[in-house]
Amino acid sequence: MRRRRVSIVRVIAPILIIWVLSPTALLAQAPPAPPVEGAVAAELEATPVSLLVGRSTVIDTGAPIARVSLTSADIADALVTSPNQLLLNGKMPGTISMFVWQRGGALRRYEVAVQRDLARLQGQLKELFPSQAIEAHSNGRQIVLSGTVPDKDIVARVVDVAAGYVERREDVVTLLALPPAQPAR
Repeated sequence: MRRRRVSIVRVIAPILIIWVLSPTALLAQAPPAPPVEGAVAAELEATPVSLLVGRSTVIDTGAPIARVSLTSADIADALVTSPNQLLLNGKMPGTISMFVWQRGGALRRYEVAVQRDLARLQGQLKELFPSQAIEAHSNGRQIVLSGTVPDKDIVARVVDVAAGYVERREDVVTLLALPPAQPAR
């Protein structure tokens, strides 16, 4: 049996010539990229979920869960507790999206809003300072105090109470006003 020797140059040379002469022709023949699937998430109707910092809620998805994704684990986290249920924990104020893929292939979107317990703070301020008209509001991570108080001592005590509801004392913004000074007689 006689063997034929095939030169590697004869086999590779035509491929290299095609590439050198026309690299765009080869690229143009590549299959088109798949469509971007980002539009799917935007089209999903979101289910709103509200909870307070330091509180949790259970979400029943109605079908076995395959995986879960949150846009920020700093705001909230989720734990699959049973095939159909998630335990959602509020960690700090903010709003995030949570996506839940079900084993059957369906995708569900939740808009999770985590807020501070301002009703509890407002109740505590009314109890401790009953004669003062003090309001507590949130602008995200900060608590904003407004109203009029008789002296700077009460301002300091109100800020101390509100500081218990934030991570840092600097996250309490006071817009508390003192009454105008009375002219000396």
